[in-house]
Amino acid sequence: MRTLLFLWVILLSPSTSAADFQQLLQLIDYIGVDYGEAVAYGEIISPGEFAEMQDFSQGIAQQLNDLASGEHKTQLIEQGQQLIALIEAKAESAVVRALTADMRLAIIKNYRVTVIPRKVPQLERGAQLYQQDCASCHGLSGDGLGLQAVGMEPAPINFLDKARYAQRTLYGLYNTVTQGVPGTAMGSYHEMSTEDRWALAFYVGQLAIDESDYAGARERLADPDLAPLLDVQTFSVTTPAEAGSAYGPGGAAMMAWLRANPQSLFNTESPLMFSRHRLDDVREAYHKEHYGTAYRLAVEAYLEGFELVEPGLNAVDSKLRLEIEQAMTGLRNQIRERVGSADLDASIIHIKGLLDTASERLHERSLTGSAAFASAFFILVREGLEALLVVAALVAFLVKTEHRANVRYLHFGWIGALLAGVATWWVSMSIIEISGASREITEGVAALLAASIL
Repeated sequence: MRTLLFLWVILLSPSTSAADFQQLLQLIDYIGVDYGEAVAYGEIISPGEFAEMQDFSQGIAQQLNDLASGEHKTQLIEQGQQLIALIEAKAESAVVRALTADMRLAIIKNYRVTVIPRKVPQLERGAQLYQQDCASCHGLSGDGLGLQAVGMEPAPINFLDKARYAQRTLYGLYNTVTQGVPGTAMGSYHEMSTEDRWALAFYVGQLAIDESDYAGARERLADPDLAPLLDVQTFSVTTPAEAGSAYGPGGAAMMAWLRANPQSLFNTESPLMFSRHRLDDVREAYHKEHYGTAYRLAVEAYLEGFELVEPGLNAVDSKLRLEIEQAMTGLRNQIRERVGSADLDASIIHIKGLLDTASERLHERSLTGSAAFASAFFILVREGLEALLVVAALVAFLVKTEHRANVRYLHFGWIGALLAGVATWWVSMSIIEISGASREITEGVAALLAASIL
Protein backbone atom coordinates (compact mmCIF):
# COMPACT_ATOMS: atom_id res chain seq x y z
CA MET A 1 0.00 0.00 0.00
CA ARG A 2 2.85 2.36 0.91
CA THR A 3 4.56 1.77 -2.44
CA LEU A 4 1.39 2.10 -4.50
CA LEU A 5 0.46 5.37 -2.82
CA PHE A 6 3.92 6.82 -3.34
CA LEU A 7 3.91 5.89 -7.03
CA TRP A 8 0.36 7.16 -7.48
CA VAL A 9 1.46 10.59 -6.24
CA ILE A 10 4.39 10.52 -8.65
CA LEU A 11 2.56 9.35 -11.73
CA LEU A 12 -0.25 11.87 -11.31
CA SER A 13 2.21 14.70 -11.90
CA PRO A 14 2.13 15.59 -15.62
CA SER A 15 5.30 17.61 -15.51
CA THR A 16 8.23 18.32 -13.24
CA SER A 17 8.00 21.80 -11.77
CA ALA A 18 10.49 23.28 -9.31
CA ALA A 19 8.42 21.86 -6.46
CA ASP A 20 8.53 18.40 -8.09
CA PHE A 21 12.33 18.50 -8.15
CA GLN A 22 12.18 18.09 -4.38
CA GLN A 23 10.18 14.89 -4.74
CA LEU A 24 12.44 13.57 -7.50
CA LEU A 25 15.56 14.25 -5.45
CA GLN A 26 13.92 12.73 -2.40
CA LEU A 27 13.28 9.47 -4.29
CA ILE A 28 16.84 9.37 -5.59
CA ASP A 29 18.24 9.94 -2.10
CA TYR A 30 15.84 7.34 -0.70
CA ILE A 31 17.20 4.63 -2.99
CA GLY A 32 20.79 5.69 -2.37
CA VAL A 33 20.36 5.38 1.40
CA ASP A 34 17.99 2.41 1.76
CA TYR A 35 19.07 0.09 -1.07
CA GLY A 36 21.59 -1.57 1.26
CA GLU A 37 18.69 -2.76 3.42
CA ALA A 38 17.17 -4.59 0.43
CA VAL A 39 20.20 -6.25 -1.18
CA ALA A 40 23.53 -7.51 0.15
CA TYR A 41 26.21 -9.50 -1.70
CA GLY A 42 23.92 -9.98 -4.68
CA GLU A 43 21.10 -11.46 -2.61
CA ILE A 44 17.73 -10.01 -1.62
CA ILE A 45 17.68 -9.68 2.17
CA SER A 46 14.31 -7.93 2.39
CA PRO A 47 11.75 -8.72 -0.33
CA GLY A 48 9.53 -5.82 0.78
CA GLU A 49 12.37 -3.32 0.59
CA PHE A 50 13.53 -4.74 -2.76
CA ALA A 51 10.04 -4.37 -4.25
CA GLU A 52 10.03 -0.80 -3.02
CA MET A 53 13.38 -0.13 -4.71
CA GLN A 54 12.00 -1.50 -7.97
CA ASP A 55 8.90 0.66 -7.82
CA PHE A 56 10.72 3.81 -6.78
CA SER A 57 13.24 3.43 -9.60
CA GLN A 58 10.34 3.22 -12.06
CA GLY A 59 8.89 6.37 -10.51
CA ILE A 60 12.23 8.14 -10.93
CA ALA A 61 12.37 7.13 -14.60
CA GLN A 62 8.86 8.55 -15.11
CA GLN A 63 9.77 11.89 -13.55
CA LEU A 64 12.98 12.10 -15.55
CA ASN A 65 10.95 11.65 -18.74
CA ASP A 66 8.80 14.60 -17.66
CA LEU A 67 11.76 16.96 -17.23
CA ALA A 68 12.01 19.99 -19.48
CA SER A 69 13.80 19.18 -22.71
CA GLY A 70 17.50 19.98 -22.78
CA GLU A 71 20.93 18.59 -23.47
CA HIS A 72 21.12 17.05 -19.98
CA LYS A 73 17.78 15.26 -20.08
CA THR A 74 18.97 12.42 -22.32
CA GLN A 75 21.85 11.56 -20.01
CA LEU A 76 19.59 11.62 -16.97
CA ILE A 77 17.08 9.32 -18.65
CA GLU A 78 19.92 6.91 -19.45
CA GLN A 79 21.04 7.04 -15.83
CA GLY A 80 17.46 6.34 -14.75
CA GLN A 81 17.37 3.21 -16.91
CA GLN A 82 20.79 2.22 -15.60
CA LEU A 83 19.46 2.53 -12.05
CA ILE A 84 16.55 0.20 -12.89
CA ALA A 85 18.97 -2.31 -14.42
CA LEU A 86 21.31 -2.21 -11.41
CA ILE A 87 18.45 -2.87 -9.03
CA GLU A 88 17.13 -5.74 -11.15
CA ALA A 89 20.66 -7.19 -11.24
CA LYS A 90 20.93 -6.88 -7.44
CA ALA A 91 24.09 -4.81 -7.79
CA GLU A 92 26.25 -3.86 -4.83
CA SER A 93 24.89 -0.96 -2.77
CA ALA A 94 28.09 1.05 -3.32
CA VAL A 95 27.48 1.03 -7.09
CA VAL A 96 23.85 2.10 -6.71
CA ARG A 97 24.83 4.76 -4.19
CA ALA A 98 27.46 6.20 -6.56
CA LEU A 99 24.95 6.39 -9.41
CA THR A 100 22.27 8.09 -7.29
CA ALA A 101 24.88 10.61 -6.10
CA ASP A 102 25.77 11.44 -9.73
CA MET A 103 22.09 11.81 -10.64
CA ARG A 104 21.39 14.04 -7.66
CA LEU A 105 24.26 16.40 -8.46
CA ALA A 106 23.41 16.48 -12.18
CA ILE A 107 19.80 17.52 -11.51
CA ILE A 108 20.80 20.18 -9.01
CA LYS A 109 23.51 21.62 -11.26
CA ASN A 110 21.82 21.43 -14.65
CA TYR A 111 18.33 22.52 -13.55
CA ARG A 112 19.60 25.18 -11.13
CA VAL A 113 17.75 23.79 -8.14
CA THR A 114 18.31 25.99 -5.09
CA VAL A 115 19.10 23.65 -2.22
CA ILE A 116 20.36 25.85 0.58
CA PRO A 117 18.78 27.58 3.57
CA ARG A 118 18.55 31.35 3.36
CA LYS A 119 19.56 31.93 6.97
CA VAL A 120 21.74 30.17 9.51
CA PRO A 121 19.73 27.13 10.69
CA GLN A 122 19.13 27.46 14.43
CA LEU A 123 19.86 24.13 16.09
CA GLU A 124 18.08 25.30 19.24
CA ARG A 125 14.94 25.90 17.21
CA GLY A 126 15.42 22.52 15.54
CA ALA A 127 15.61 20.86 18.96
CA GLN A 128 12.34 22.51 20.01
CA LEU A 129 10.59 21.36 16.84
CA TYR A 130 11.98 17.86 17.25
CA GLN A 131 10.68 17.52 20.79
CA GLN A 132 7.34 18.94 19.69
CA ASP A 133 6.73 16.97 16.50
CA CYS A 134 9.21 14.09 16.24
CA ALA A 135 10.23 12.71 19.65
CA SER A 136 7.01 10.73 20.16
CA CYS A 137 8.05 8.42 17.30
CA HIS A 138 11.80 8.87 16.90
CA GLY A 139 12.55 8.99 20.63
CA LEU A 140 13.81 11.77 22.86
CA SER A 141 17.41 11.11 21.85
CA GLY A 142 16.66 10.23 18.21
CA ASP A 143 17.14 6.47 18.68
CA GLY A 144 13.82 5.60 16.98
CA LEU A 145 12.31 4.22 20.19
CA GLY A 146 9.60 6.77 20.89
CA LEU A 147 6.47 5.88 22.83
CA GLN A 148 4.39 5.73 19.63
CA ALA A 149 6.97 3.66 17.75
CA VAL A 150 5.78 0.34 19.18
CA GLY A 151 4.42 -1.84 16.37
CA MET A 152 4.98 0.86 13.77
CA GLU A 153 5.81 -0.50 10.32
CA PRO A 154 8.19 0.58 9.01
CA ALA A 155 9.91 1.51 12.24
CA PRO A 156 10.90 5.17 12.75
CA ILE A 157 14.40 6.08 11.63
CA ASN A 158 17.18 5.86 14.21
CA PHE A 159 19.02 9.16 13.78
CA LEU A 160 21.88 7.90 15.96
CA ASP A 161 22.78 5.24 13.38
CA LYS A 162 26.16 6.36 12.03
CA ALA A 163 25.88 4.22 8.90
CA ARG A 164 22.64 5.97 7.94
CA TYR A 165 24.06 9.36 8.96
CA ALA A 166 26.96 8.82 6.56
CA GLN A 167 24.59 8.33 3.61
CA ARG A 168 22.12 11.18 4.14
CA THR A 169 22.39 14.69 2.74
CA LEU A 170 20.90 17.58 4.63
CA TYR A 171 18.88 18.43 1.55
CA GLY A 172 17.50 14.89 1.60
CA LEU A 173 16.43 15.34 5.22
CA TYR A 174 14.87 18.70 4.36
CA ASN A 175 12.92 17.07 1.53
CA THR A 176 11.66 14.32 3.82
CA VAL A 177 10.45 16.89 6.33
CA THR A 178 8.78 18.83 3.50
CA GLN A 179 7.28 15.95 1.51
CA GLY A 180 6.83 13.29 4.17
CA VAL A 181 6.80 9.60 3.21
CA PRO A 182 3.36 8.61 1.89
CA GLY A 183 1.95 5.40 3.31
CA THR A 184 3.87 5.73 6.57
CA ALA A 185 3.39 7.64 9.81
CA MET A 186 5.91 10.18 8.51
CA GLY A 187 3.67 13.00 7.36
CA SER A 188 4.48 16.17 5.47
CA TYR A 189 5.42 19.27 7.43
CA HIS A 190 5.12 21.64 4.50
CA GLU A 191 3.13 24.03 6.70
CA MET A 192 6.32 24.77 8.64
CA SER A 193 8.28 27.78 7.51
CA THR A 194 11.28 27.12 5.29
CA GLU A 195 13.59 28.23 8.10
CA ASP A 196 12.00 25.79 10.56
CA ARG A 197 12.26 22.87 8.14
CA TRP A 198 15.95 23.57 7.59
CA ALA A 199 16.50 23.95 11.34
CA LEU A 200 14.88 20.55 11.91
CA ALA A 201 16.90 18.94 9.09
CA PHE A 202 20.17 20.30 10.48
CA TYR A 203 19.24 19.20 13.99
CA VAL A 204 18.48 15.57 13.15
CA GLY A 205 21.39 15.54 10.71
CA GLN A 206 23.88 16.03 13.53
CA LEU A 207 22.38 13.75 16.20
CA ALA A 208 24.75 10.89 15.33
CA ILE A 209 27.83 13.10 15.68
CA ASP A 210 30.22 12.88 18.62
CA GLU A 211 32.87 15.48 19.39
CA SER A 212 35.52 12.94 18.42
CA ASP A 213 34.07 12.89 14.89
CA TYR A 214 35.25 16.44 14.21
CA ALA A 215 38.43 16.61 16.27
CA GLY A 216 40.75 19.19 14.72
CA ALA A 217 38.24 20.23 12.04
CA ARG A 218 37.81 23.77 13.32
CA GLU A 219 41.51 24.47 12.87
CA ARG A 220 41.21 23.42 9.20
CA LEU A 221 38.47 25.86 8.21
CA ALA A 222 41.04 27.82 6.21
CA ASP A 223 42.49 24.69 4.57
CA PRO A 224 42.19 25.25 0.77
CA ASP A 225 41.89 21.49 0.20
CA LEU A 226 38.61 21.48 2.15
CA ALA A 227 37.32 24.80 0.78
CA PRO A 228 34.67 23.19 -1.49
CA LEU A 229 32.84 21.88 1.58
CA LEU A 230 32.45 25.45 2.84
CA ASP A 231 30.22 26.22 -0.13
CA VAL A 232 26.71 26.00 1.33
CA GLN A 233 25.19 24.36 -1.75
CA THR A 234 27.95 21.74 -2.04
CA PHE A 235 27.69 21.06 1.69
CA SER A 236 23.90 20.65 1.60
CA VAL A 237 23.93 17.99 -1.14
CA THR A 238 27.04 16.04 -0.06
CA THR A 239 26.84 13.05 2.25
CA PRO A 240 29.46 12.57 4.99
CA ALA A 241 30.57 9.40 3.21
CA GLU A 242 31.09 11.32 -0.05
CA ALA A 243 33.04 14.01 1.82
CA GLY A 244 35.28 11.35 3.35
CA SER A 245 35.80 9.66 -0.01
CA ALA A 246 36.62 12.91 -1.82
CA TYR A 247 38.68 14.67 0.85
CA GLY A 248 39.82 11.90 3.17
CA PRO A 249 39.35 11.79 6.96
CA GLY A 250 39.63 15.56 7.04
CA GLY A 251 36.59 15.86 4.78
CA ALA A 252 34.47 13.63 7.00
CA ALA A 253 35.59 15.56 10.09
CA MET A 254 34.82 18.89 8.42
CA MET A 255 31.37 17.66 7.42
CA ALA A 256 30.69 16.66 11.03
CA TRP A 257 31.94 20.01 12.34
CA LEU A 258 29.83 22.02 9.92
CA ARG A 259 26.69 20.03 10.67
CA ALA A 260 27.19 20.62 14.37
CA ASN A 261 28.20 24.26 13.85
CA PRO A 262 26.28 25.53 10.80
CA GLN A 263 27.04 29.16 11.65
CA SER A 264 30.54 28.53 10.24
CA LEU A 265 28.96 28.27 6.77
CA PHE A 266 26.96 31.48 6.87
CA ASN A 267 28.67 34.81 6.99
CA THR A 268 26.60 37.11 4.81
CA GLU A 269 24.53 36.29 1.77
CA SER A 270 26.16 37.34 -1.46
CA PRO A 271 24.18 39.61 -3.79
CA LEU A 272 24.15 36.91 -6.47
CA MET A 273 22.76 34.34 -4.03
CA PHE A 274 20.13 36.90 -2.99
CA SER A 275 19.13 37.17 -6.65
CA ARG A 276 18.85 33.38 -6.91
CA HIS A 277 16.57 33.26 -3.89
CA ARG A 278 14.39 36.07 -5.19
CA LEU A 279 14.07 34.28 -8.52
CA ASP A 280 12.76 31.24 -6.65
CA ASP A 281 10.22 33.53 -4.98
CA VAL A 282 9.27 34.95 -8.39
CA ARG A 283 8.55 31.48 -9.72
CA GLU A 284 6.47 30.55 -6.68
CA ALA A 285 4.41 33.76 -6.82
CA TYR A 286 3.88 33.47 -10.59
CA HIS A 287 2.65 29.88 -10.31
CA LYS A 288 0.11 31.09 -7.75
CA GLU A 289 -0.95 33.81 -10.25
CA HIS A 290 0.23 36.57 -7.90
CA TYR A 291 1.58 38.54 -10.83
CA GLY A 292 2.07 41.84 -9.02
CA THR A 293 4.09 40.15 -6.31
CA ALA A 294 6.11 38.25 -8.89
CA TYR A 295 6.99 41.47 -10.69
CA ARG A 296 8.01 43.21 -7.46
CA LEU A 297 10.24 40.28 -6.51
CA ALA A 298 11.82 40.30 -9.98
CA VAL A 299 12.70 43.96 -9.51
CA GLU A 300 14.20 43.16 -6.10
CA ALA A 301 16.23 40.33 -7.64
CA TYR A 302 17.90 42.94 -9.81
CA LEU A 303 18.15 46.04 -7.59
CA GLU A 304 18.89 44.29 -4.29
CA GLY A 305 21.11 41.61 -5.77
CA PHE A 306 22.71 41.67 -9.19
CA GLU A 307 22.88 45.45 -9.44
CA LEU A 308 25.30 45.47 -6.49
CA VAL A 309 27.91 43.46 -8.38
CA GLU A 310 27.40 45.04 -11.79
CA PRO A 311 30.42 47.39 -11.57
CA GLY A 312 32.79 44.58 -10.61
CA LEU A 313 31.40 42.21 -13.22
CA ASN A 314 31.51 44.92 -15.87
CA ALA A 315 35.23 45.27 -15.23
CA VAL A 316 35.92 41.57 -15.88
CA ASP A 317 33.19 40.58 -18.36
CA SER A 318 31.05 43.40 -19.71
CA LYS A 319 29.28 41.13 -22.21
CA LEU A 320 28.12 38.80 -19.44
CA ARG A 321 26.96 41.78 -17.38
CA LEU A 322 24.87 43.02 -20.32
CA GLU A 323 23.48 39.53 -21.02
CA ILE A 324 22.30 39.12 -17.43
CA GLU A 325 20.81 42.61 -17.39
CA GLN A 326 18.89 41.92 -20.59
CA ALA A 327 17.74 38.50 -19.34
CA MET A 328 16.39 39.99 -16.12
CA THR A 329 14.65 42.73 -18.09
CA GLY A 330 13.16 40.05 -20.32
CA LEU A 331 11.91 38.18 -17.26
CA ARG A 332 10.06 41.25 -16.02
CA ASN A 333 8.52 41.69 -19.46
CA GLN A 334 7.40 38.05 -19.44
CA ILE A 335 5.65 38.61 -16.11
CA ARG A 336 3.84 41.65 -17.52
CA GLU A 337 2.83 39.68 -20.61
CA ARG A 338 1.57 36.71 -18.50
CA VAL A 339 3.53 34.10 -20.46
CA GLY A 340 3.08 30.41 -19.67
CA SER A 341 4.58 29.09 -16.45
CA ALA A 342 6.88 26.72 -18.36
CA ASP A 343 8.37 29.63 -20.35
CA LEU A 344 8.90 31.64 -17.17
CA ASP A 345 10.56 28.66 -15.45
CA ALA A 346 12.90 28.23 -18.42
CA SER A 347 13.90 31.90 -18.22
CA ILE A 348 14.59 31.63 -14.50
CA ILE A 349 16.75 28.54 -15.02
CA HIS A 350 18.66 30.41 -17.75
CA ILE A 351 19.24 33.46 -15.51
CA LYS A 352 20.42 31.26 -12.65
CA GLY A 353 22.96 29.72 -14.98
CA LEU A 354 24.21 33.17 -15.97
CA LEU A 355 24.44 34.17 -12.30
CA ASP A 356 26.53 31.07 -11.60
CA THR A 357 28.85 32.03 -14.44
CA ALA A 358 29.07 35.57 -13.06
CA SER A 359 29.98 34.19 -9.65
CA GLU A 360 32.79 32.15 -11.19
CA ARG A 361 34.08 35.14 -13.17
CA LEU A 362 34.06 37.37 -10.11
CA HIS A 363 35.73 34.71 -8.01
CA GLU A 364 38.52 34.37 -10.56
CA ARG A 365 39.31 38.04 -10.17
CA SER A 366 38.43 38.51 -6.50
CA LEU A 367 40.93 40.19 -4.18
CA THR A 368 42.40 38.64 -1.08
CA GLY A 369 41.71 40.38 2.22
CA SER A 370 45.16 41.99 2.29
CA ALA A 371 44.86 43.15 -1.33
CA ALA A 372 41.45 44.68 -0.69
CA PHE A 373 42.82 46.47 2.38
CA ALA A 374 45.82 47.79 0.45
CA SER A 375 43.59 49.00 -2.38
CA ALA A 376 41.26 50.84 0.01
CA PHE A 377 44.22 52.25 1.96
CA PHE A 378 45.89 53.78 -1.08
CA ILE A 379 42.61 55.28 -2.29
CA LEU A 380 42.15 56.84 1.15
CA VAL A 381 45.70 58.20 1.14
CA ARG A 382 45.28 59.62 -2.36
CA GLU A 383 41.98 61.34 -1.60
CA GLY A 384 43.32 62.54 1.75
CA LEU A 385 46.36 64.13 0.14
CA GLU A 386 44.16 65.89 -2.40
CA ALA A 387 41.99 67.32 0.37
CA LEU A 388 45.09 68.31 2.33
CA LEU A 389 46.50 70.20 -0.65
CA VAL A 390 43.22 72.09 -1.10
CA VAL A 391 43.12 73.09 2.59
CA ALA A 392 46.82 74.08 2.53
CA ALA A 393 46.26 76.27 -0.53
CA LEU A 394 43.33 78.03 1.15
CA VAL A 395 45.38 78.61 4.33
CA ALA A 396 48.24 80.05 2.28
CA PHE A 397 45.80 82.35 0.46
CA LEU A 398 44.29 83.64 3.72
CA VAL A 399 47.71 84.25 5.26
CA LYS A 400 49.04 86.02 2.17
CA THR A 401 46.00 88.30 1.99
CA GLU A 402 46.38 89.14 5.70
CA HIS A 403 43.16 87.34 6.75
CA ARG A 404 44.87 85.07 9.25
CA ALA A 405 41.99 85.48 11.72
CA ASN A 406 39.68 83.68 9.28
CA VAL A 407 41.84 80.54 9.20
CA ARG A 408 39.90 79.20 12.18
CA TYR A 409 36.74 79.07 10.04
CA LEU A 410 38.61 76.94 7.53
CA HIS A 411 39.51 74.53 10.31
CA PHE A 412 35.90 74.48 11.45
CA GLY A 413 34.95 73.56 7.89
CA TRP A 414 37.20 70.54 7.38
CA ILE A 415 36.62 69.22 10.90
CA GLY A 416 32.86 69.61 10.40
CA ALA A 417 33.03 67.82 7.06
CA LEU A 418 34.90 64.94 8.67
CA LEU A 419 32.35 64.65 11.48
CA ALA A 420 29.47 64.90 9.00
CA GLY A 421 30.95 62.04 6.97
CA VAL A 422 31.23 59.83 10.04
CA ALA A 423 27.69 60.72 11.10
CA THR A 424 26.31 59.97 7.62
CA TRP A 425 28.01 56.57 7.61
CA TRP A 426 26.60 55.76 11.07
CA VAL A 427 23.06 56.82 10.11
CA SER A 428 23.12 54.80 6.88
CA MET A 429 24.36 51.70 8.70
CA SER A 430 22.38 51.89 11.95
CA ILE A 431 19.20 53.93 11.54
CA ILE A 432 18.01 53.79 7.94
CA GLU A 433 18.16 51.00 5.38
CA ILE A 434 19.11 51.96 1.85
CA SER A 435 17.55 49.41 -0.48
CA GLY A 436 18.30 48.96 -4.15
CA ALA A 437 15.55 51.29 -5.32
CA SER A 438 16.25 54.02 -2.75
CA ARG A 439 19.98 53.66 -3.42
CA GLU A 440 19.40 54.75 -7.01
CA ILE A 441 17.53 57.83 -5.73
CA THR A 442 20.23 58.56 -3.15
CA GLU A 443 22.98 58.40 -5.76
CA GLY A 444 21.02 60.66 -8.10
CA VAL A 445 20.30 63.30 -5.41
CA ALA A 446 23.94 63.24 -4.25
CA ALA A 447 25.16 63.74 -7.80
CA LEU A 448 22.80 66.69 -8.39
CA LEU A 449 23.79 68.26 -5.05
CA ALA A 450 27.50 67.91 -5.85
CA ALA A 451 26.99 69.44 -9.29
CA SER A 452 25.07 72.40 -7.85
CA ILE A 453 27.78 73.07 -5.25
CA LEU A 454 30.54 72.92 -7.83
